[in-house]
Amino acid sequence: MSMNRRSRRSRLPRVAAALVAAALAIAGISQRAEAVATSYWRVQSPWQFRSGDRDGVAIHSDGRVALGPEARSVLDEGDLYVWSLFSWRGAIYAGTGDDGKVYRVDAGGKAEMIWDTIALEVTSLAAGKDGTLYAGTAPDATIYSRSPQGRETTLADTPEQLVWTILVADDGTIFAGTGNGGCVYRIKPGNNAERFFDPNDGHVLALAWGRDGKLVAGTGGRGLLYEITGDGKGRVLYDTDQDEVRAVAVAEDGRIYFAANGSSARSPQEKKEQKGKPREGEVAIGEIRLSGQDESRPPELQGEGSALYAVDPDGGVSMIWKCPEDFIYTLRMEPDGRILVSTGENGGLYRISPGGEAEHVIEVEESQVLALAEQDGRIYIGTGNPGRVQVLTESRRREGTLVSPVHDAHSVAQWGTVEVEAQVPEGTRLLVSTRSGNTHEPDETWSEWSDEAPAERAALVRAPAARFLQWKLRLVSENGERSPEAMSVQVAYLEQNLAPRVSSVEVGGKPGEFFVSGFEGRSQSVTQVLPGGIEIQYSVSEPQEQKATDDQLSWVRGLRTARWEASDPNGDNLVFRIYYRGEGERRWKDLAKDLTDRIYTWDATSFPDGRYELKIVSSDERSNPKDISLEGERTSRLFDIDNTPPSIGPLEARPAEGGRLRVTGVARDGASRILRLEYSVDGGRWVEFSPGDRIFDSREEAFDTVTDSLSSGEHAVVVKVVDESLNVGSAKAVVR
Repeated sequence: MSMNRRSRRSRLPRVAAALVAAALAIAGISQRAEAVATSYWRVQSPWQFRSGDRDGVAIHSDGRVALGPEARSVLDEGDLYVWSLFSWRGAIYAGTGDDGKVYRVDAGGKAEMIWDTIALEVTSLAAGKDGTLYAGTAPDATIYSRSPQGRETTLADTPEQLVWTILVADDGTIFAGTGNGGCVYRIKPGNNAERFFDPNDGHVLALAWGRDGKLVAGTGGRGLLYEITGDGKGRVLYDTDQDEVRAVAVAEDGRIYFAANGSSARSPQEKKEQKGKPREGEVAIGEIRLSGQDESRPPELQGEGSALYAVDPDGGVSMIWKCPEDFIYTLRMEPDGRILVSTGENGGLYRISPGGEAEHVIEVEESQVLALAEQDGRIYIGTGNPGRVQVLTESRRREGTLVSPVHDAHSVAQWGTVEVEAQVPEGTRLLVSTRSGNTHEPDETWSEWSDEAPAERAALVRAPAARFLQWKLRLVSENGERSPEAMSVQVAYLEQNLAPRVSSVEVGGKPGEFFVSGFEGRSQSVTQVLPGGIEIQYSVSEPQEQKATDDQLSWVRGLRTARWEASDPNGDNLVFRIYYRGEGERRWKDLAKDLTDRIYTWDATSFPDGRYELKIVSSDERSNPKDISLEGERTSRLFDIDNTPPSIGPLEARPAEGGRLRVTGVARDGASRILRLEYSVDGGRWVEFSPGDRIFDSREEAFDTVTDSLSSGEHAVVVKVVDESLNVGSAKAVVR
């Protein structure tokens, strides 16, 4: 803090500066100018809508909420997982677990089990031009084949544990990505399996055909994307910050899309309590625990969530979409260049444009969407927990709901209207209802959902006043051809005004303790001008501690400083009033009003000596109408005001040995402890000395000191005494 009469400057010591900094930090909190004016909770972006609970609705990239496609189940045989789907010759083939079966679903939706392997999990499927069907399995990492005539054989038994993915070339060569050894195996017609490419990673999770017959591979462990040439040599296209590249899809123009997951992601097997919980960073299939975390990577590069990336033909890589779910399972290119993305844990299906615009297509009741396939323009999804195959039809759901996240008004609020911007075609309905409560999570203490109201016009919120609110949209289509659409939902409400709080008040013990001399610069400051033109600048930077001289402090004697901390639960702008009273008095007197800073200095020289206390009153009247504005207050501890200089009792100076003078006397003060003693001979420099007992600890201090050797003749000795309030008294003695 510095004070000046246009020229003098002083500074707060470190402790005081920290306190002022805290006060200024509170003062700088972003606040609303009119806290009790009507507030609005508006939900309109795709991300905001997706944060709610969805059932049967799709959320488009522009934020429209509509009924999603109807999902019709075509396979539900009690399997736990549908790990893989493969479209081939007009039918869909599904590999399942934990019984290791393969099903065929024809174009009419009829399903039959065609292959019961001896494995637990059929994790991948593929087929050759000759009509042979191939199945990769776990936990034995075996590749089985089934001829068009139904003959089943073991094609390759690798030393790994899983076959994550299979590709079949036009010449019948098979490529398989495996784990835990993390290799790509090649099986040429009539030959045994051979190691074709080893990325030195835990898993090869994904394979796809790239340009010029090259393979594109994604690995688990270090999260690498490779391009592999025909001679089995690979180069890294991208090293992700995530732990695995789970899925790869290549567009016709050569652009490569890949999905990367962080170590926080979980496989569907974790949902099986009887299988146990994998350790952090592991993915589980069957009884196998697949480590997906590279211990050599720093923690800040692990667990980065899930995202969709694109590699341009020139090699440039960009993240085009951050997945709102915690895991991406598979990708599929659509004919129009968009990418289908299946996720968990909310069992979602998204459609992403090359530019990164996302449409939430459907959310299924199952935990995960593990596999995707397309047949005759229809999308098939394979789910986990439980394992089913569903086909998305051209018709829409007849009904769907969207429940908002819980909105926190931060205090009990009075609800106004809920207004939905919507389009409601003929044959459809859009209904809205609300509920409220005072717990962060809705429970039995919350109100029931209100009666539904048509959402195309503003409706009064029929929920009791409370701190938290939810709304629910119900979308209805009579024939499944059209859907209502909601673009935004807005709720108006008025917060209950709460009183501000003054959390602390401190008054400086003496004027000089807040000041040091010799500092000119300030990083930030609050300025106050006292009557008489004294400008005070409270700065919050931290200079070096320095001791002020009496001359430098003479102009601050009698000035006292108070500082306080205050806050408002509604974020209101606060104004302060200060009152004072003497010890034993009942009535508070005005000291200052209409203050906005949390620090104040006043001239206390007109106050009689004694003990006083301050009361700080904080009001939110500037942000609220007068009839509802509130106040908070806090009283300081008692503090002393001492404006009377100390005195010196009979001062004596007499010759002593060696040409010196012995100076004796008693310094006294009526209100404060003696702080310092000094003497000066014949107007010379001031010399500090100690009282008789060497400790400044009382209002009366006897002293007996000896000067340096002096010349013979007359000498004038002046003794100066300073009390804790920086009042100065003096006395003179002459020796001839």
